[in-house]
Amino acid sequence: MENSIDRERLTCGFSEDQIFNLEEVLERTEGDELLLREMVRLFLDIFPELLDSMGKAIEAGETEELRESAHTLKSAAGSIGANRVFRAANDLERAGRENKPEFAVRKFGELKARLEELEPVLIRYLENKTN
Repeated sequence: MENSIDRERLTCGFSEDQIFNLEEVLERTEGDELLLREMVRLFLDIFPELLDSMGKAIEAGETEELRESAHTLKSAAGSIGANRVFRAANDLERAGRENKPEFAVRKFGELKARLEELEPVLIRYLENKTN
């Protein structure tokens, strides 16, 4: 397959620990790359607002807002095969549900790091597919 090298560069580690699991998400979209590109663009548009919302919720002790924003981000990350972000957002959702502020602060830092590694990978994916 001619795209196998590009796809290999977009992922790292084992399947469950990939930054962006292109193969997995292409299965979910039945190979529809136009749909996938649109999903990736939407994710890139919404994650900064959700991250901001979670940060403010943690500062204010608003566990329900934290849970809701983390759940939304988790769902969006899962839909595009962003497994590391999915897991970090899941932990934050749990921190909100269980009212664990110290855990939330620690996991928020992890989530930001996961998003920082994901964003350039997604941008590169969109650039590679539009050329």
